[in-house]
Amino acid sequence: MKEVEGFYTELEKKDFSEGHPEIDVNKAYIDILDTLSKINEKEPLKDSNILRLLNIEREAIQFVKTTEEGLKPKMSGKGKNEDGEEVDVEWPDKRYFYKDDYEHVLKRYKETKNIFLKTEFGLFLFYANHLKNNNDVIELLKQIDTLAEQHISKISPDDKNYAALHYYNSIKHVFFIGNSRRKSDEKISAFIDTVAAKSYKRHLEWSLNNNGSMRFILDSTNLIIDYLLLFQSHDLSAVLDKNYIAYLEEAKRNTWGAIYIADVSYKLAKKISNTKYEWQRLSAQQYEALAENADKNSNLAHVTFIEKAIRIYKEIKSQGDVDRLSQLYQKNREDIRLSEIRQSLPDEASVEIFENIKRVVTDGSEADIINELSITTMFRSIVELRAWSEEQAKQTVLTNLFPTSIQDKFGNTVDVYSTAEEKKEFNFLQTYEFNFQIGSQILISLAIEAIKADKLSASGLLDFLSKTWIGQPSVRRTHGRDYSVSHLELIKPGIELLFHELEKWTEDNSYTPNFICATDSLAMKIEYLLREMCYKAGIVTFKPNERDMRIVMEKLFDDLIRDLKPYLREEEYYFITYVMVNKMGLNLRNKIAHGLRDDIEYGIDAPFLILSIILKLAHYKFQQPE
Repeated sequence: MKEVEGFYTELEKKDFSEGHPEIDVNKAYIDILDTLSKINEKEPLKDSNILRLLNIEREAIQFVKTTEEGLKPKMSGKGKNEDGEEVDVEWPDKRYFYKDDYEHVLKRYKETKNIFLKTEFGLFLFYANHLKNNNDVIELLKQIDTLAEQHISKISPDDKNYAALHYYNSIKHVFFIGNSRRKSDEKISAFIDTVAAKSYKRHLEWSLNNNGSMRFILDSTNLIIDYLLLFQSHDLSAVLDKNYIAYLEEAKRNTWGAIYIADVSYKLAKKISNTKYEWQRLSAQQYEALAENADKNSNLAHVTFIEKAIRIYKEIKSQGDVDRLSQLYQKNREDIRLSEIRQSLPDEASVEIFENIKRVVTDGSEADIINELSITTMFRSIVELRAWSEEQAKQTVLTNLFPTSIQDKFGNTVDVYSTAEEKKEFNFLQTYEFNFQIGSQILISLAIEAIKADKLSASGLLDFLSKTWIGQPSVRRTHGRDYSVSHLELIKPGIELLFHELEKWTEDNSYTPNFICATDSLAMKIEYLLREMCYKAGIVTFKPNERDMRIVMEKLFDDLIRDLKPYLREEEYYFITYVMVNKMGLNLRNKIAHGLRDDIEYGIDAPFLILSIILKLAHYKFQQPE
């Protein structure tokens, strides 16, 4: 068929090495499918199966392929079947691939000369366990290696295209696939040895004068650790020598980067029994540097970094450092009191709020304190903050002329504010951030002082929540049956664990509380509560996929909070989004869900901010329609 032949011809010519190849190729397939569908409406196609086979090719490319999990759907969620029952939905879905479909993809794999298409078809077949012939496997390995070399050749000093990351993902596939077949085929074994030698040489010769150097050193070292047997013929102590130089360079510009290099180097050093460098001590020294810097702005962060350094020094039995930092830790922990907050307060209004909080702790009941944690009077109104922001903007005209970008701790640009409206919002968020830092310190200090005074407990909070909509059971219909579910039971473990750690902390000054599980547990429940609020408010919680209207998916956090915005107080909307999903804010939901928070980033602040959100949501009431 000429339309299909023309499509394949044009597809072969395309260079998918730039931008977002999976999106570009998906669009190309959708276009040809639309064209053929319109032709079919006028006159049935001679090959009635061509539409299905083209869609099979499209889906084979769109699967996410990882060495850890093999084939993963690009999207998954909840949808409804023809009977209106809620069911799991995935796209693409392996359950709808049959023997003939795999044979067709194998045929396309062998036919195509396009490196991107051949790689994607080959990876799909391998992880689906349908690439049996070792000759086909070695052809795939060569294609991926060629693709990896293309990525590495495009690395620039600033590495804005993250070519090093694309290179690493490609090489991971080469080692994983090759390692799984090397014992059964000498050609594959020889090829993998060649790639390992090339990777080893590249690591030693890698330039440390670009922003992607830390990322490359980390990924390359992890690769060596994961496939140590492939590198045993090489002098791996030279890798650690290179990493030490990288550590020294990174320490000059990025403390976090230096920590990551020290940590991954320690793992490799343990594997090969190399004791030349004290990697753990180097890591601890960087945490001390973080603590020193944090002390200028936030005592809470200061204490957290000191805790991490102490743990490391204990592990390496450096008692002098443990004693030195323990004294500093005790001093700083004792200094985190309400009285310390005063010097950070900007004006008399905030001081008045502070005095009110002291009164609540002294004179109020547990119910009064829970109410304060819910209504958060220590934060200014949005109206005040917008007025303040606009006034500040008038005094900083020059900075408003240029776009502003937000970077994460890896140096990745995660958001950009360039239009006039975006810059205005950026100025407001900066003002909100300043107010938030002050307000959150007061909020956390209130909680700590209340706990010390036995006026805030897990049982008291759970009792309060049990009397709100969160404490009322809901009916969930699944596969035609009704089930009673409890929202409170989902939240209860996180709250109890938080207070369990705090009780041990208050009873034993030498105990270092661990807030990781409590924070992760409570953070992930906010999206659950928002979804429940949508159910109760009659707001649909699913949506069609924008790229394929046949697919239905559950709405995520951003969709849910946007739908609920008209029903939320403006102050609460900004508080929730700043803590949970705003990239200028704490962004807890996304960082936790995607594994972007390290252990040392878990302090006492996050769980109480999340707890405040839960209390805010609990205050809402839902009226049943008559």
